Amino acid sequence: MPQVVLDTESAESGIAPEQIRARIGRTLAIMRAAIDEGLKGEVRSASGLTGGRARKLAENGPRLLGPRVTTTLARAIATLEVNAAMGLIVAAPTAGAAGVLPAILISMDEFAREGEDRLD
Repeated sequence: MPQVVLDTESAESGIAPEQIRARIGRTLAIMRAAIDEGLKGEVRSASGLTGGRARKLAENGPRLLGPRVTTTLARAIATLEVNAAMGLIVAAPTAGAAGVLPAILISMDEFAREGEDRLD
């Protein structure tokens, strides 16, 4: 996180920069865990209608748009499947769209090879 953003957040919220970074780290860890759980393919909603598609997409998905897009889509679906199964997610921006932000952030980090501390 750029220092100017961290300084502004700290000044406006009254929260120490170290606490802000720690919270972002915890949030990213939850995002990664939801993606990992969903990609296992074992998560099912109570109705049984949702689950397992993220793993199928990741392993055998359409490659028309390339592997990066397919990977990012699989991560978004994985998070949504965990949400449908009442698992722990980060509901950002909303629970219904909760797969988008984790998929983009985690994929961007991986593809750009910036390292985890660039996201915190």
